[in-house]
Amino acid sequence: MSEDMNTVNIIGRLTRDAELQYTTSGFAICVFSLANNYRRKKGEVWEDEVNFVDVKLLGKQAEAVAQYLTKGKQIAVTACLRQERWDQEGSKRSKIVLIGDKIEFLGSKDDSNGGSAEKKPFQGRQVPPGQDPNEYKDTQYERKPEFKDDIPF
Repeated sequence: MSEDMNTVNIIGRLTRDAELQYTTSGFAICVFSLANNYRRKKGEVWEDEVNFVDVKLLGKQAEAVAQYLTKGKQIAVTACLRQERWDQEGSKRSKIVLIGDKIEFLGSKDDSNGGSAEKKPFQGRQVPPGQDPNEYKDTQYERKPEFKDDIPF
């Protein structure tokens, strides 16, 4: 069975400071929410609307950037969609979250025009030299492409 495409790119501002959490095994998860503004025309009038999106960063990346993810910061995130499911008082619940692969800092919360004063690209799933990359993997979130041939297309 082939793997479907699951990639999301979004730019927005943090609605609150990020929270750094750890699983019982010590795996880091950074949780935050982005507000993504857009305009839509209703009749002859343009109206501002907003989407609120929950994002999770994992592993060493989560630990490295959590302190910089503060309310109002503008960031760009490349991620994949994940549907989380749970049971709440006998009722099945679910929500879509983004599992971040890459994050880029675009501006500060004081930047009214979203300028590029603080552009700092950060590539996801980076491991310091000399450390085992498998040490930070969590199979619940790991994306594993399955290519049946040597060429993935």
